[in-house]
Amino acid sequence: MLIEEKVNNLIKELKENKVDFGMQDISKHFNILLIYNDEVSRFTYCNEHPIIYIKHSDLIQEWKDFTLQLGHFFFYDTNQRYVIDKNNDITEQAIYKFSLLMQMPECEIEKYSLFTQQALINHFNVDYTSAHRRLCYLNAWFASESWCEV
Repeated sequence: MLIEEKVNNLIKELKENKVDFGMQDISKHFNILLIYNDEVSRFTYCNEHPIIYIKHSDLIQEWKDFTLQLGHFFFYDTNQRYVIDKNNDITEQAIYKFSLLMQMPECEIEKYSLFTQQALINHFNVDYTSAHRRLCYLNAWFASESWCEV
């Protein structure tokens, strides 16, 4: 299963369970302890309980950090959560992609026709590079074999 499908399914699960799309509510839904601190953003386990640490910053940076750490939770969970295929060789690039897909969900892009960098920047309050990369991922996703018939 592609990362796009996995993130879309995750977002669908959040919507079906009426989970607000914020750090606290997403963390609560997946039973992740969310801790703010002044030092570092990271993901870890303590006594088999997942913890996401978020470094105090502006809300935009905290959301970016959260989506990256959430990617670590889904990709590196020792129980191989249902969202991720077993024996996947996950790279930081894949986690970065997961983060961008979570920050700018496909369903929102389609719903509001956000198909330019400026539209993504305005709607999701992201930087140009992130918006551009998200559109590249979206373009690749729509051009994949699952979407195109020869």
